[in-house]
Amino acid sequence: MNRILSLSVLVLLASTVFAQKDWQALKKEAEAADKKGNFGEAGNLYMDAYKQKEKNELAEKAADCFRRGHEYGGLAGALEVLKSSSHDKKIGFEYANALKQSGKYTDAIREFQLYINNYRGGKDYDTEEQRVNMQIQGCNLAIKAQKEGITGFPPERIAKLCSDQSESSPRTNGTTELYFASAMDGGKSKIFRSEHNSSGWTKPSTAFQFKGFEENIGNITFCTESKRMYFTQFTTDKAGKVTSQIYGSEEKNGEWGTPVKLPDFINAKDATATQPFVMVADGKEQLFFVSDRKGGQGGLDIWIASRNIQSDGFAFTLPINAGPGVNTASDEVTPTRIGNELYFSSNGLASVGGFDIFKATKKEEEWGFAENMGMPLNSSADDIYYTKNTDNTYFFVSNRLVKGQKAWYKDDDIFTNGSAAAAAPAPVNAQIVGNVVDIAKSSGNLTNVTVALIDVTSGGKEIANLLSKDGKFTFSVKPQMEYRVDTHKDGYSVGKFEVKTNAFTAPIEFPAQVEMARITDYKGKEGKIGEHEPIDELTPAVEEALATKNDEKSKAIAAANGYDSDPPSPKRETEPTPTKRESEIKPILDETLNFSDLTAEQKDDIITLNGIEVLQVENGYKPIVRSKKVISTPVVTSTVQGKKEPRKMPKKNDDDDAANDDNGGNLTAMSDTKEGTPEKVEPTKTAEATKNATTKDATTKDATTKDAIAGSLTQKIQIAAETPGKYAKTKYDFLAKMGANLETEPGPNGIERIIAVPTDGNAKALLKKIQGMPAYKGAFIAKYKNGVRI
Repeated sequence: MNRILSLSVLVLLASTVFAQKDWQALKKEAEAADKKGNFGEAGNLYMDAYKQKEKNELAEKAADCFRRGHEYGGLAGALEVLKSSSHDKKIGFEYANALKQSGKYTDAIREFQLYINNYRGGKDYDTEEQRVNMQIQGCNLAIKAQKEGITGFPPERIAKLCSDQSESSPRTNGTTELYFASAMDGGKSKIFRSEHNSSGWTKPSTAFQFKGFEENIGNITFCTESKRMYFTQFTTDKAGKVTSQIYGSEEKNGEWGTPVKLPDFINAKDATATQPFVMVADGKEQLFFVSDRKGGQGGLDIWIASRNIQSDGFAFTLPINAGPGVNTASDEVTPTRIGNELYFSSNGLASVGGFDIFKATKKEEEWGFAENMGMPLNSSADDIYYTKNTDNTYFFVSNRLVKGQKAWYKDDDIFTNGSAAAAAPAPVNAQIVGNVVDIAKSSGNLTNVTVALIDVTSGGKEIANLLSKDGKFTFSVKPQMEYRVDTHKDGYSVGKFEVKTNAFTAPIEFPAQVEMARITDYKGKEGKIGEHEPIDELTPAVEEALATKNDEKSKAIAAANGYDSDPPSPKRETEPTPTKRESEIKPILDETLNFSDLTAEQKDDIITLNGIEVLQVENGYKPIVRSKKVISTPVVTSTVQGKKEPRKMPKKNDDDDAANDDNGGNLTAMSDTKEGTPEKVEPTKTAEATKNATTKDATTKDATTKDAIAGSLTQKIQIAAETPGKYAKTKYDFLAKMGANLETEPGPNGIERIIAVPTDGNAKALLKKIQGMPAYKGAFIAKYKNGVRI
């Protein structure tokens, strides 16, 4: 952690073999090199001494030096000696990680697996298993990238800005001015400035000379809109612990004022505050910074404070944690926000090295889960301090090796894609060129067809749309992407055609012919979209319902789709035309919703399809059941031969949400189909009042329920299903920060439900927060009466 916080002076390593000296002399030289901060040289000397005198103490000292010098190959060699004799089982993890950071991914996977197998029975086994799985996942990312071929220009080391010391925190001020921190002049860390001209980057010069801040400063950041500048000053105590605090300066009349230490709620006592980044969004100045203060996810976390851009001084709000989508139990560092994207580095997520660069996207008021930026931006070493200019030139810091320039991991250098970006060829014109035809006709295009281009690679976003009068279309596309062409025309099924583009370097056309089929109704007549569901989309749901056991639910779904339950005989009834495009028409599902459980807004959205009331959900339509909630077997109405008749529903089993539970394995992804959010529970009525209650229309209004007679109704959130004893409950610690308590309860097939209980009783608000996390998108509200799930 100290490396990330400080800019230690690291001297060139010496790899001299002192064969003529005995082990005691080598040990003394190693101690002297260690005191001078020459960690790599000291580690090599300790290992040379170990080869003569096999004392674990020498290998341990070597490993300690290699750790501080970030020499992964040397560290792996020292730990290989120690792991078989040490009583500390976790040396196996460190050894595997050193192999990973040396780029030996296959060997690292083997050692990670060996380590966790040997660690069984440890009190924190579940936590270690998660940590190992994350590291193996990172190794596999690197192996996959290497097998498939790493695309894009590799970043280049800016030799003119690099020294034999560590450089850090590059920040641009415009497109030609770069500031960064270094101890390149032989002293302690200072802020340097360089300018880019026709000859490249100029020789760095000292940028600022504030009294009392001549040395031990770094991590500078500017905000031209608010005319503010922030940086950190480092301190080291007698024990060698490095901390830092953030200072700010205001620009007035073209001059920067005397730096002011930010309030103590940012520079918290007994904690570090470092690596500030500032920008303006929504009329406010936002300050991102890194701290190991209490209340975070663990280790170093990213925090955010803000202030009104019109206010004077540095009156910031209390900092808030960037959340579990960004922060982990390990370290997250060097934040930079660009638009709605937050770039940072982490060693707690799946990485191809130690610290990798990640990107998280802002979704409403929260940051989504981060994604790895991949290779070649990331490497087996540490990659930190990513920042990007308006012309898409990026800068970052890495201690990676560079053939012919840098043979040691010992110091951090500044890298960029600048020259590579300038040398990149102009974009090549490529197009999808195609036409739309009737599959039943031998020639001729369909006319007046709506054609849409879908970007599948980026998640299915529609990026172009046109009305083709002659059935022809042309779309411009990019290399190494996956697209889909969707076509729509009244009276025809949706046409689809997928196109994958290669890494083209010259103009190219991708041919596409989209076939569409005319829709006919069940009597063989031609029809239009909206008169009935397309047969090819409707039939699978019906057949699936009839294939199940011949219960009342199956019959209801079959009838709702125009079939008798046995044998299947299609029929169509005239219903109001749904105002939906064909691409939005989906099958009627075999899951029902109780009318009394719907919100007022959902009740307004009820429509009628194929003779049954339904509510549209993400993957189709759910039939609406209008029932009385009584203690005896529920009764619902269904459409049979055009009439509404009462019939009994099958007895509800132990768990109506079984689709969301798991019958084996560890964490199970929840169903994407969310239950409707219940309305507020009305005050209970007396038995006499319930008995005398009447309704004007039992088929369209809620019946008074006997379930609400006495007793209490509560709402909780089911977020996952786990195999008991195979997961760590600490993974759900984030619930406490959302205002919820964690509970578990047994579910079907031996699984254990993970339940979140809102401390303020507002289940709807808690559900929205939890569903904002991609891993728990399928969370839903469950009801309980007198503590029993209903």
